[in-house]
Amino acid sequence: MIKFSLHSEKQMYERNITKKEVTKVLRKPDQIIETRIKGRQIAQKVTTKNKKKFLYRVIFEITNGKKTVITVYRTTKISKYIKEVKNEN
Repeated sequence: MIKFSLHSEKQMYERNITKKEVTKVLRKPDQIIETRIKGRQIAQKVTTKNKKKFLYRVIFEITNGKKTVITVYRTTKISKYIKEVKNEN
């Protein structure tokens, strides 16, 4: 089960990112990164949208087996965050 914090829902609305896109990143990430905050992780996935590559970064926590999305954003600065770029296919 995936929960969305109020902050993440606001950010998704402002950044025009859907829950479907976030769920896809969480279910099949290209990479999971541990953060300095215990229990918090970042799921990353490179996708193509409108013929342009983007990296989605979903910051989330796992509590009692449930993922809670803290925030999410998409960037074109893929090499800044991920070394090996994978296609969506």
